[in-house]
Amino acid sequence: MPRASARIVLLSFLLVVSADCSGGDTEEGPSTGGGATPTAATGSTGPTGTGPSGATSIAEAQPLANGPLVPGVYAIERFGEPMTITLGEGWEAFVYEEPDKNETRVGEFVALFNAEHPAANVAFLLPTRVVDHEKDWDEQGNLAPLPNDLVAWFAEHPLHDAGATSETTIAGRPATFLDMSVADVPKNGWPACGGACVLWFPVSVDREEGPLTTEDLVFGGALDEVDRQIVLEVGGQQLLIDIGASDQESWDAFLPLAEEVLATLTIG
Repeated sequence: MPRASARIVLLSFLLVVSADCSGGDTEEGPSTGGGATPTAATGSTGPTGTGPSGATSIAEAQPLANGPLVPGVYAIERFGEPMTITLGEGWEAFVYEEPDKNETRVGEFVALFNAEHPAANVAFLLPTRVVDHEKDWDEQGNLAPLPNDLVAWFAEHPLHDAGATSETTIAGRPATFLDMSVADVPKNGWPACGGACVLWFPVSVDREEGPLTTEDLVFGGALDEVDRQIVLEVGGQQLLIDIGASDQESWDAFLPLAEEVLATLTIG
């Protein structure tokens, strides 16, 4: 698994080393391939995740940690309610742990990568703010309160090509989702991703109301990637589950495995 700068930029399908990284302290994190031009992901079947019968309890599950994972049941205890998920061969995780000195945690984040699908992942995010698409990345006040309907926010975003909103069930709970692709990026793009990404949610920031810096940890989408954005309520907050890939072909290949994993998710 590659080594990355301790200050990494999190995109929905890859980890990119910040342009101004200087080595020094490091932490491990998975990285994946680049993107190609897809079409919008529409018309696919909806995700399901009712949870297996006789599931392993949270007390019996292994804690989810950074790095490669052996097959088994893992506990995720950072999203307001205890969760477990069952993983087979070839999985590894990136778990956001602590903000850098002088930065503030404004979200919780976990990503799961599979060795057979290097251009895709499943990300879990508990956001508290969004990046205002009407403001530049370095503009004052560009971190806005979380909207009441995240799926609608994705659908209405001017840089997305989004399909219809649908209802489903995840871990026995009602959820809403849509399929989308990143169709364009801001003219004044964030330098930390080479300008070729849309910024969605801050995770760790220097300034809680913005502007962003190139050292902040931010969740977003690279140009031309394809995503399924699923939102459900966990612990009284909106949990976002993003199935993302660098292109349509990679997304189509990864989706069945991602749905298989989500079908093992238990909450509470």
